[in-house]
Amino acid sequence: RFRGEVYIAVDPDGKLAAINVLGAEAVLAGVVPSEIFASAPPEALKAQAVAARNQLFAKLGRRHHAEPFHLCASQHCQVYAGLANEDARATDAVFATRGEVLFLGGRLVDTVYSSSCGGFSDNREAVWGDPADRALRAHPDFDVAAHPELAAFAGGIGAAMVTAWVHAYPATYCSLASKARREKFRWQRSFDRSALERLVAAQYPTIGKVKDLEVLERGPGGKAVSLRIRGEHGEATVLHELPMRRLFDNLESGTFVLELERDTGGEIVRVTFRGAGWGHGVGMCQMGAIGRAEASHSYRDILAAYYGGAATQALYGIARSP
Repeated sequence: RFRGEVYIAVDPDGKLAAINVLGAEAVLAGVVPSEIFASAPPEALKAQAVAARNQLFAKLGRRHHAEPFHLCASQHCQVYAGLANEDARATDAVFATRGEVLFLGGRLVDTVYSSSCGGFSDNREAVWGDPADRALRAHPDFDVAAHPELAAFAGGIGAAMVTAWVHAYPATYCSLASKARREKFRWQRSFDRSALERLVAAQYPTIGKVKDLEVLERGPGGKAVSLRIRGEHGEATVLHELPMRRLFDNLESGTFVLELERDTGGEIVRVTFRGAGWGHGVGMCQMGAIGRAEASHSYRDILAAYYGGAATQALYGIARSP
């Protein structure tokens, strides 16, 4: 079920595409409850509404150039489920912030977001290799004044700190949120030798039996930037977070340390990825936004915290209830 018009067109592959035509605020009413819990606190829902509106405008004209539509309804653009998934609480947040978008330095902010940063976000360039963006910088998702025991981590989660970080369960906004799940904040995945060989061979069939795995570089938030796989016939270097996660059966995030178990002959018998967070960990941490809202932060303060001090501007309309 959808609001507005629905029409059918033929896409470049000769298949039928169902296209929903409607305004930005109506789109967002279907997006926000698909991207965050509709039962989240109102200020978190408002923060999500503004972030989703920015994403809507930031992606227009930059994707699906050959398609008979501007944006898709999947995670590639933003999840949109139409009328069936709308929720009055999320719709209220959309219309309470109607027309508001984030700007920093006169530029529209690319307000990427993910489920849980694990307590520390990372730079955009560390995760995707894109040019640096001052709105998308690594930052702690905790308050040192309230939790002085975390002061050692406040400056960043580099190579020297990351093992202690992923083994800890620190008091961050995303861990203290009422909707936080332990397995999304801290996680581990293990692969025995046969599973490891299968996964690596699918992408790098010529390097042979895996002899060693090593993270070569990390971002300031602890994300692995490059990973070297040494095989009996050669080496491969995997760059950036998403290729690493996909290579190893869709890891929860790119913030991880490697624990290698070897037999008496030095051969790997098992590798365990021990990690933090769920998703790419750049920009707004959705679980952290919920935690901040529960700590009485306003949606504008939440957005400023996650996007380098960016401020909202009203592009159009007057905020009103739907």
